[in-house]
Amino acid sequence: MKKNILILSIAILFYFVSSAQKSQQYLIKMAKNKVEAKEWAEALNFINEAIQKDATEPNHYVIRSIAKSGLNNYKGALKDLDKAIKLDPNYSLAYYNKGVIYSDYKNNIKKAIKEFSKAIEILPTYEDALINRGKCRYQIADYEGYLDDFNSLIVLQPENALLYMERSRAYFKLQLYAEAIYDNKKAISLEPENPNFHEAMGLVYIWIKENENACHHFQQAIDLNSGNTIKLFERYCK
Repeated sequence: MKKNILILSIAILFYFVSSAQKSQQYLIKMAKNKVEAKEWAEALNFINEAIQKDATEPNHYVIRSIAKSGLNNYKGALKDLDKAIKLDPNYSLAYYNKGVIYSDYKNNIKKAIKEFSKAIEILPTYEDALINRGKCRYQIADYEGYLDDFNSLIVLQPENALLYMERSRAYFKLQLYAEAIYDNKKAISLEPENPNFHEAMGLVYIWIKENENACHHFQQAIDLNSGNTIKLFERYCK
């Protein structure tokens, strides 16, 4: 009899633990679904309830920070990300999201770079962090830093035409025009039907006073239905 009571007690305990786990999974799933649907208040309600049940999971605070950001509560979002980092100091996503808040909503580029750098220190192949740090560096005229980040990205994605286009901007700002032209040519070779690459190439040639080459690429862009390039063609090629 006692054995049966013990088995029954264990079964009941297992049921409640299993139910609690399912309830927690449901709350997290609903919170994520609401975040994807940009239903921020509903997402916040679900994730708050999840945190009440388990306040030790770093990812819960990252989810809540996203919901708070959606509600323009950036101070609260940063606080949640700090909590996630306290629970897991190697949580690269939390540092990355802090960088996004500082760059996109707080207009604090230096702090953004610091947070992106922490994410990259933890995960050197963190492509989104490299892209965003590079763009932040460009904004403060740190063109060498911008170049370094896109060098790293091209190693990771050597067939990505847009990365060569971005790196060419760094070379241009550093007055390395031969390198800028090389990267533009590489971008065009990877995506020959992209009019933006032809227009950018034309602008580099204009700067170094090679108008014939410039006009060739402006015409290429126009032929690819780039209406914006018509004004450049009329200005420099007629």
